Amino acid sequence: MIEHVEAGPASEILVTQTTSAQLLVVGRRSTPVNRYVGHVAHATLHVADAPIALVPTR
Repeated sequence: MIEHVEAGPASEILVTQTTSAQLLVVGRRSTPVNRYVGHVAHATLHVADAPIALVPTR
């Protein structure tokens, strides 16, 4: 695991970093009312070059 900090729009930065990543792990908030993914997870799922693990919070 490599820790990386960068300022800017989260989805753009994550997608840019997937060109050299083996796996991108993205957290997802899950509530009984909202079972959909947020805009950052949605953007990365559609355009990332690496496999994505979408992990819900408890």
